[in-house]
Amino acid sequence: MRSRPWQIARAGELVLLARGLVLLLSLLALGAAAAPLAGRQLSIHPAVRLVVDDRGDLHFEVRAAGGDGWSHLAGRFARSRDDWPALKALNGNGQPVRGRFYRIPYALLRDEYRLLGIAALFPDDLLNGEGWHHHVGSARLPIEEESLFRLALWFTGDGENFRDLLAANRLKDPSLQAGQEILIPTALLAPPFRPAAGAGAGPLEYGRDEEGEYASYSLRRGEALYSAVVARFTGRVDPDDMDEMVEHIARRSGIEDVTDIPAGFMVKIPVEDLADEFLPPTDPRRVRLEMDQLLAARYQTSIRSRDLAGITVILDPGHGGKDIGTRANGVWEDDTVYDIAVRLRQKLTQRTSARVVMTVEDLSQKDRPHDGPFTRIDRDEDVLTHPRHRATDSASVDVGVNLRTFLANSVYRSQRQAGRDDEEIVFISLHADALHPSVRGAMVYVPGERFRRGRYGASGKVYRRYSEVREKPYVTFSRSERLRSEGLSRKFAENILESFRNHDLAIHADKPIRDHVVRKGRSWIPAVIRGNQVPTKVLLEVANIGNARDARLLKSHEHRDQVAEALLAAILSYYRGR
Repeated sequence: MRSRPWQIARAGELVLLARGLVLLLSLLALGAAAAPLAGRQLSIHPAVRLVVDDRGDLHFEVRAAGGDGWSHLAGRFARSRDDWPALKALNGNGQPVRGRFYRIPYALLRDEYRLLGIAALFPDDLLNGEGWHHHVGSARLPIEEESLFRLALWFTGDGENFRDLLAANRLKDPSLQAGQEILIPTALLAPPFRPAAGAGAGPLEYGRDEEGEYASYSLRRGEALYSAVVARFTGRVDPDDMDEMVEHIARRSGIEDVTDIPAGFMVKIPVEDLADEFLPPTDPRRVRLEMDQLLAARYQTSIRSRDLAGITVILDPGHGGKDIGTRANGVWEDDTVYDIAVRLRQKLTQRTSARVVMTVEDLSQKDRPHDGPFTRIDRDEDVLTHPRHRATDSASVDVGVNLRTFLANSVYRSQRQAGRDDEEIVFISLHADALHPSVRGAMVYVPGERFRRGRYGASGKVYRRYSEVREKPYVTFSRSERLRSEGLSRKFAENILESFRNHDLAIHADKPIRDHVVRKGRSWIPAVIRGNQVPTKVLLEVANIGNARDARLLKSHEHRDQVAEALLAAILSYYRGR
């Protein structure tokens, strides 16, 4: 069975051989005058497009962001920051202007972008143990001369390898015809196009049958359909969603008893049910996702503070009032995460110089840690807006969720007005999920750029009584702001999970950092981080109380204190640049 290239290969140095140098020199000689022909641009991302010029050569055009110089663009997109003089010469020697597109020749692109560009241009290409199977004439842009020399140049790094392609494909004539399949053997492939070591065995292979496209996975000994397939490859974690998906995949795969599946059984997952990161890599949705992640990854805080002096930590313990959150295995969410927040606040105020702002106050517990399990449900939590808000019915529950965002935004604006850098503020919303009992551990949600659009806020009568709403009823975010927020938040989430590991706390086995929630066939970002102006923000599910072991641990105040200790260490490491 053929498989598509399933992941970005290891980034490695690709030697520019003679043909690559000839290509580069010719491009530099032409400078910025080589404008693309109409219909020869393929937008693979709002900030990146692939262009086939009038000679049939490939290059990227990338949009400059505010403050970009040539070294910045080279550092993000080229193989080396030292390539900036070549980029400057190629683009007319002026300085980059925000919002304009600038050309980067294929020969200078970083490995990751070469793969994403080719995958976007040739979505029907496939990869298996033999090598890369290219389908002539399948490009999403018109290419007048799709020759063996060009294929050798693009896929191997040296056009002179066309002779090896002739031999590998048993061709006598180097001319190509639409519909022809050309194999580029693995031994000839440049590093970006080779499968990573061991990738030939999985995890997914892609195919098609009478019911459509699917991904197949060989179930290993001891693995269950719920955790090894559904949770891992579809992104579903809600119990009802997982049960429904298990039944769907079992029918598709011909499985009669989901509790008795032999090791090595090939499970079929319909492509439309895959999470974006597991789609065939030439699928436009996966290309867009990976491009987003590459662009967001360049953001990381430059703020350093060993004892958190100047840092504001906004702690948002989830739920409260009438809304107690999830409840399972003798644990209810709101009191549990409030206790963790109180413990974290205490550690921050006693052991660092951070300023701590709580969004909620439990009038029974106040700021005192609670020892032992919780034995009764109280409903006396207030959101600390002006005036305070308490959820007393379903309508006021929704209002309370939104008011937390308004409160965080008010704190953010006050700190900015006081001269603080926006990266000196972090927002942490604490929750405990009730997922399928087969999964356990912490999971962090970050604000995925692609799921944040439009304007956020409220201005109805029920909201206008709160000063935080009247300050600024609506907020909007530019695309660069959304990308930056996703990048900063993802870096912070990585620190949190690393600290959890160091403190022997369980982490969700599959994709513990997620940029959106999937429930009932819908995808969205949690409200408290969706319209939140704080660039660095996360929603942390500290554990799955639907799992008996996680629930038992959360009943212990020692364990809750360990969670708070791990969060303290994560914040410290984030601002110490570790």
